Amino acid sequence: MHKGLGGGVGTVCAALCAVATLVWAAPSSAGYPPPFAPLPPGSPLHFQVYVSRQITNQRITGISCPTTAWCMAVDDGGFITHDLDGSWSHPRLVDRGSSANNDAGSGYWSGVSCPMSGWCMAVGTDGYSIYSNGSWSAPAFSNGLGAGSGVSCTSPSFCAVAQEHGGA
Repeated sequence: MHKGLGGGVGTVCAALCAVATLVWAAPSSAGYPPPFAPLPPGSPLHFQVYVSRQITNQRITGISCPTTAWCMAVDDGGFITHDLDGSWSHPRLVDRGSSANNDAGSGYWSGVSCPMSGWCMAVGTDGYSIYSNGSWSAPAFSNGLGAGSGVSCTSPSFCAVAQEHGGA
């Protein structure tokens, strides 16, 4: 054993052992959400690693995947892109922002939530936008509580938006 590791090996093992106790079961045929059931003792954990690739020139600030075949991502330049069966679309400028240089994508999306394929809500500094029937609405300002900083939707008829000044 390398002397520089000291007690670190035990700490790393304890952390990995704690992670190993997390439980994940494959989605059931009944649909989402998947059931969570304990793994039998001694079962190895299985996970899949995907190679990341650049999908926009901006910083991705939110992503939502209601299925393994459909995702939506937003960035800090006002662009939105979606994935369909492993192919990401060209980023589309949805929020031009309110600065003088609106063509550059001065908008800022901070989050997106898609409770199902084909419907999403994105939030950011210029309010919120809805994705439905293959297109995004123009950003609409939320009522007086500031820019959206996060969003979670359970369906197209219910979304909760966290706002930068403590509102929801």
